[in-house]
Amino acid sequence: MDYAVPYEAARVVKALCRDISTPYSEAFYKALEKGDWPSLLKMGCHPGQYKDALSYKLDASLYGLFRKCEDIPGQLTSKELEDNCVADFFLIEKQNFRINKRLEPYLFNLSGCSEGVRGVISRARKMVRDVLGPPPLLIEGRFGPGTTYGDKGLLSTIPDKMQSLPTLTTLADHLLPEWSETAWARAQAVDGRSPSLVLGNRFATVPKTYAKRRSIAIEPSINQFYQLGVGSCIKQRLRRFGWNLLTAQPIHRELARKGSIDGSWATLDLSNASDTVCKNLVEILLPKPWFSLLNSLRSPRTQVRGKWVLLEKFSSMGNGFTFELETLIFSSLIFAVTGLRLGSEFFVFGDDIIIPPSTCSDVIACLEFFGFTINKDKSFTEGPFRESCGGDFFLGMDVRPFSLKRLPREPEDFIRWANGHRRMAPSHDHFDLVWGFYRTSWYRILDALPSRVRGIRGPETLGDIVIHDHPDRWVTKPSKRCSSTRLLRTWSPFLTSKMVGWVNFKPDVVLASALYGCGDGLQGVIPKDPTFGYRERYIPYS
Repeated sequence: MDYAVPYEAARVVKALCRDISTPYSEAFYKALEKGDWPSLLKMGCHPGQYKDALSYKLDASLYGLFRKCEDIPGQLTSKELEDNCVADFFLIEKQNFRINKRLEPYLFNLSGCSEGVRGVISRARKMVRDVLGPPPLLIEGRFGPGTTYGDKGLLSTIPDKMQSLPTLTTLADHLLPEWSETAWARAQAVDGRSPSLVLGNRFATVPKTYAKRRSIAIEPSINQFYQLGVGSCIKQRLRRFGWNLLTAQPIHRELARKGSIDGSWATLDLSNASDTVCKNLVEILLPKPWFSLLNSLRSPRTQVRGKWVLLEKFSSMGNGFTFELETLIFSSLIFAVTGLRLGSEFFVFGDDIIIPPSTCSDVIACLEFFGFTINKDKSFTEGPFRESCGGDFFLGMDVRPFSLKRLPREPEDFIRWANGHRRMAPSHDHFDLVWGFYRTSWYRILDALPSRVRGIRGPETLGDIVIHDHPDRWVTKPSKRCSSTRLLRTWSPFLTSKMVGWVNFKPDVVLASALYGCGDGLQGVIPKDPTFGYRERYIPYS
């Protein structure tokens, strides 16, 4: 098997190893020299093994660099990754079956269960009722950006979804009268078409790490339309209750930073969280009208490699309300065992959980009882490290490593790497100290760029269309139209000329698209992933 790495990438990593000069980086360098990628990628780097933030940060920058890279040499084949993901799907469903059987008695009568379990369920139910209130009289459905059961690949824009045959599950057909009043339905009615009934969603996978793929589900189009509407409703009810998911991520990161300094907060992460929310748990905790609504919109089955599988989980990633529902479920269980208030005394964002350390043992025991598994590698209840919502902190220092999504080959790949590499040095405290370890390898990344592109420098606010650098190195020129405006040189994507014109859609679909606010004016609609290439371009900056 070919374990060769592109010369430019190997040159950068070797320079970084030399400058870091730790036992870990030396072992990393030797494995890279030998092309021993299987050994290199198995090298662990856990914060519990380190006493200071800088040492961990330096080694983690190597450890994390290739962890999510989809095309590293020597990884498992696509078929092997897919097979492993399918096997995991069935393994998790077996676990869900066992949990559903264990929870089954609590569906009918709580008087026969222990006082502790009865109290937890009762208090969790109360919080769920307080958050949700009555179900919405009218669900405001909306389209998502992804594919649906009947729409795949590039043909998954909103006009494509409205022009293709809509799909839904049998239990969702009670929404057909409501759906028939939408512009989408009117566009379908012109041809006398009615939605197609399907048994459930379609199994699919997406990359997670170099060695693993994550399972998702592609939902029927009408189901997803209303799932997203219900998800938005739950989000609004949580906000009314005092917890705004739209602003939660920076709060989580700041609390993780604080907890890494003074130990005031613990961060918990769950393995396969959404895939282990069992049917019976949702039915136990939700009021009957809400459970009936969500149950009618979920897919009861998943099509895996042409075969239909009856699901033990309630919903998968891909369902439009899964994220909001799991946030509510975990929050209610934590409230039930701690009595603390969501949004001020504990915090939940999906499966990212932040709680006081004194409550950890009770919360973990509760979550495990209801079928959830604590990810011990990514949960931190003591020590100087905390992780939440994409923020990694060691004694207050940001130690989140940059990860390559693919091995860099094009100029835009190296620009993205250079910027991620530069962010490893904090922009405020300790910059000179930390940057000294990354400077040489940063220049090695720039060496891989054509000289013309190498000079495209600019501010972080423009993202990866410029190389982030000091303003003295930016290339600007005055605008011919406005003398007070500067134009900044960038490496910008340009869109494919294959915009799908409105002539390709039925008039009623065009009208419906306009009502939903999609498309590009009079031109048409831009297909998914429209980038055709990159080129040098000056843009107004000031």
